[in-house]
Amino acid sequence: MCCVKMSITDSSGTRYFYMETEKEAKNIEIDIFGDSFDLIVTPQFPDNEKIFKNEKPEKFMDKLGKRAIKSLVNFSKDMYFMTECAYHFENFHDGDTVNIKMTIYSFPSNDWGESWLYLELIGFPVEYIFYDVSLRGKRLEPKSTLCLNRKKVIRRARPFLLVSYDSLLTVISYPIQMIRVRYLSSKRKIFSTLLKFSRMDEEKRWKYISKDFSYLKM
Repeated sequence: MCCVKMSITDSSGTRYFYMETEKEAKNIEIDIFGDSFDLIVTPQFPDNEKIFKNEKPEKFMDKLGKRAIKSLVNFSKDMYFMTECAYHFENFHDGDTVNIKMTIYSFPSNDWGESWLYLELIGFPVEYIFYDVSLRGKRLEPKSTLCLNRKKVIRRARPFLLVSYDSLLTVISYPIQMIRVRYLSSKRKIFSTLLKFSRMDEEKRWKYISKDFSYLKM
């Protein structure tokens, strides 16, 4: 589940919008002043309390299930690098439609499986959650990117990578694994990766999209 916060800056100034996008495609009409503007799209996880505020489970198992879902959402928040992307539009015309689509970029090395060797050598999957943006069927390149939760994800990676701490290989490989996570989540690496990703053709792009995201393909 994911939501998006948007900021639009045109000749009239900056305005902010928020949409819940986790279940189905949604539309919003916005007036753009001038023929160019900047768009910043920020992925966010929905507020747990907001999701469950109207639910009042009475049975013990219902309460237990509710707690489990909350814990799962909280756990997921620190497993992905939430990445904000900025885009610039030129020659924008009245009636133009901007399409934004939540995407999870996953490095190929994340797909080695859940084998013992994978946990020892790679362990923590590095994935970026961000929003792709397109206009008139053409995908836009991000002008800048910003990871919003890098420190939290890196803190989550430490115990994850030490799952087999009794193994000598784990002790030796742990520093290398942490270097990998830090490098792949650095500001420069995220930007260069998503810039290159935006320039790929559709067939090649699906090789880098998380398998967990495939069921969301529209």
